[in-house]
Amino acid sequence: MLTVDQYITKMKKKDKLDEFDFKSHAENMSAVLKYVMDYLNHYLNPEEYDYENIKTEQSALKIAQEIGGAFPESENESNSFAISRASSRVRRENHANCSDSSSRRCGGARR
Repeated sequence: MLTVDQYITKMKKKDKLDEFDFKSHAENMSAVLKYVMDYLNHYLNPEEYDYENIKTEQSALKIAQEIGGAFPESENESNSFAISRASSRVRRENHANCSDSSSRRCGGARR
């Protein structure tokens, strides 16, 4: 799933939109606003992608970027490790913060 920035970049390339063309600034801005509305109304599907998945992926990406910045020569080997560690950490945090013991996500039995 693309972020809104990635989606706008993809659509600008697809439509060959030149954002630095000041003669057609108004048209370009309306096209970008259309991209944002299209992203929010059509591209995102809340049934397929829930909040927890988004937060897990963002945490994993942040950790992978931090490791890549600190250890650039080992970036490829550490990315998969960082992603799996971040996913585990986020799951543990979600479980620890859960107050409803009957919730399936919290380890309780479903009623």
